[in-house]
Formats: sequence, structure tokens, C-alpha cells
Amino acid sequence: MTNKSRQKLNGVQGHGPVLKPLAAAIIAALYPLAPAMAQQADDADEEAVIEQIVVTGSRIKQDTFSSAAPMEVVRTEAASVRGISDLASLLQTTTVAAGSPQVTPAISANSVVNGGLGSSSLSLRGLGANRTLVLLNGRRAGPSGVQGSVSAFDLNTIPLAAIDRVEILKDGASSIYGSDAIAGVVNIITSKQEGGE
Repeated sequence: MTNKSRQKLNGVQGHGPVLKPLAAAIIAALYPLAPAMAQQADDADEEAVIEQIVVTGSRIKQDTFSSAAPMEVVRTEAASVRGISDLASLLQTTTVAAGSPQVTPAISANSVVNGGLGSSSLSLRGLGANRTLVLLNGRRAGPSGVQGSVSAFDLNTIPLAAIDRVEILKDGASSIYGSDAIAGVVNIITSKQEGGE
């Protein structure tokens, strides 16, 4: 066999001696990755256990401890021990309130104010109730209104017994929820009880 016929058998005329070492080098470089790929396939079969998933303040599901935004979760079990009977009073005891009135009752001697007499709205950071977004199970809660005007969500419309927990996003979330959430977001999660228990 002549030299030319050997080069044609190698596939590329004139480059036979170069291709063999190059192919060997590629195979040698990829060989250590084969056991790693097999280990990844075994790890994918195992399921990770995550205790709590929170969606408030982000479109990405994550737990409260790894969240970039500061969040406070208030459970309603402690309300009965403290003698608290409504959501507004429960929220007033949180660290978000820190001694300042964050829940504004609509009481005025002259006329109906905000949501009407007896209503309570939430105003984080003193920016007003229209700048604090209230969510109900992760969806925007409808505003209340009196005498033809639209006002902020009335916290007294949901009984405390129907609430499981309240998630308070202390940071502004206007990039996700819009200008309603400049002061923060309050997500009211209702309990999942069935059968009227």
C-alpha cells in the first residue's frame, strides 16, 4: 500500500497523522466526565424535602430564610392566647408596627372616612393605605368603597378564624406588583379547613 492510499483511508487527504492524536486527546478529556454523569442521574431520583414555600414578593418560589426581601410571617394561633379578636389588632402587635400605628381605623366626627366607619386599612411606613398592597391567598384583594368612592382594602371583611397566617413583605415590591406595593405587601392566607370546622 502506498503512502497516498493510506492517507485516503484515514479520511482526510494529507492530515491523517494529525487527526489520530487529536481524537485521542478529545476522548481522554471526556473520559473522566462519564462517572460524574452517572452520579448525577442517581441524585436526580432522590426528592428534596422543602418545609415551606412562599411566593409573596417574588415570582420564584423560595423559603422565607433564603428570601432577599425581609419578610415576617404572623400565625393566627397566638391571637386567641393574647385575646385578639380581629386582624387589625393582630397586625398592630407585629414588629412591622414597632409601636407606631400601621393600621388606621377610619373614624371621623364629621363624615365617613376612607372605607367607612368601623373599617381598618393597612398603611405600612406611613405612606398611606393606597400604597400598601393587600393580597388574599396570593391574589389582589378587592378595594372597599363607601359613597361611590374607592378606598383601600378593609381588614375587617375577613374574620380572624378564617385566616391561617399573614405574610408581610417589609420591603417595597413595586417592581413586581406595581405602584400599589411601594410601602410593602401583606398576603393574607386563609385556612384550608373543610366542612365548616
